[in-house]
Amino acid sequence: MLLAAIAAVAAMQLHLVFAQGFNWDEFFYLSKVYLLRDGALTSALQSIHTRLFAWLPLVPGSEIAELRVARLAMLACELITVGCIVAIARRFTGRVAALLAGLVYISGGFVFQHGFSFRADPLAAMFLMSALCLLLRAKLNWTNVCALALLLALAVLVTVKAIFYAPAFAGIAWLRLRESDRPGLIGARLVGTVVIAALLFGALYLLHKAGVAPAEGKGSQAVLANAAEKMFSLRLAPQLGFLLRQLILAPFLAVAIVAAFAVVLLTGRSRDEKIALTGLLLPVLTLLIYRNSFPYYYAFILPPAVAASAIVLQPLRSRYGLAPIAALPLLNGIMLYWATPKDMQAVQADVFAAVHQIFPTPVPYIDFSSMIASFPKVGFFMSGWGMENYRDATRPVFSGVLTRSNAPLLLVNHAAFEAAVGDEHRSDGLLPQDAAIIRANFIQHWGPLWVAGKSVPSGDRPTTIDVAVAGTYTVEGAPLIIDGALHAAGANV
Repeated sequence: MLLAAIAAVAAMQLHLVFAQGFNWDEFFYLSKVYLLRDGALTSALQSIHTRLFAWLPLVPGSEIAELRVARLAMLACELITVGCIVAIARRFTGRVAALLAGLVYISGGFVFQHGFSFRADPLAAMFLMSALCLLLRAKLNWTNVCALALLLALAVLVTVKAIFYAPAFAGIAWLRLRESDRPGLIGARLVGTVVIAALLFGALYLLHKAGVAPAEGKGSQAVLANAAEKMFSLRLAPQLGFLLRQLILAPFLAVAIVAAFAVVLLTGRSRDEKIALTGLLLPVLTLLIYRNSFPYYYAFILPPAVAASAIVLQPLRSRYGLAPIAALPLLNGIMLYWATPKDMQAVQADVFAAVHQIFPTPVPYIDFSSMIASFPKVGFFMSGWGMENYRDATRPVFSGVLTRSNAPLLLVNHAAFEAAVGDEHRSDGLLPQDAAIIRANFIQHWGPLWVAGKSVPSGDRPTTIDVAVAGTYTVEGAPLIIDGALHAAGANV
């Protein structure tokens, strides 16, 4: 019954792969694959997925088709993570409670909605949970040590957030040491795991770095500098709104994890098991300090804590029976599936179709998040960090961007662009000079697609216009006299 429930939730997610709208960072994640293909990737940090998914541009169709295939791969990663949750929980509880933990995770609020998204989080969670599972359940012979080291190296290459799992690995390592009748040998192999993981990380990083653009060093330094500056917040629960929403969307999961902290302290388990379970629970506390604890982060950080929460699910199952306890997370998944909008991906597909129809060959373009991955994006990445850095610098950038790139396409997919083309001021928008040059050099063509163009006032009085985007323009609406030469409507200039 539990396996069927997990399969039912996964089936609902499978449908959402093809129906739920893509988030901006999924487009951004895909764009890095194209940057590697085009020799324009400038950072080897947190971009190893460009190697793992280098085949995506070969998928027939537009970027929408590529992202759907990528999501299928991430759904597979999520299911492997579920299997690891069950295997880890099985060490501390019975089989039924362990399977309940897997069901609670896959149906749990933001996990259900984002566990299959094309991001670093499902991929890193799979590597880390597989490594935890190996560390806890497998014999620590040198074959498994090397496999464990490789998983750890890949996880850190995927995202530096992998360091948040350190308490979980420390707790499980302590348990293995204490339960072994040869602790010296196990300790040596644990040290060997760390050493081999560091060597593999260095080797894979250098191999990956050899295939990126020469400016890679600066790109990686920028990633590290931003991470160091922006990763943690000085206030408690920096994304409190999302945390509260997760509690509402997955109350059973939240109660199980919170109760697990108390159960670990109050039950009669051995001290070593308590240390291991506490280590599994501690990573979830990063939700209280990590600045980027957005919805997609939950699929990454919850698995160890959910595995530990099986110790709560076991007595609940014994007291109330399996069916009622299993029904709660299953119904949670069904309600989330019912409430998830399923029309946005079709709208996004229309946008892609329009872009590729208007520009059959790739052209430089301006947008928020590299949405059109097969086209060369110009301008800066307008994430929260990107906009903060841009506004802190107080230096206009788009005049130089347009002069260098002659980008003929503006995709208005950010509030800052909406304000700029609408001649509205936003305190968190573009600098006034940048908003003015965007507004003066693009006209709306269709929906969010704006193309290089000028609206020239009618009349006999001479006027001077500055064209920031060089190229061939079409006269529309009425004739124009430019530098004394008459150009009829429909003429190319």
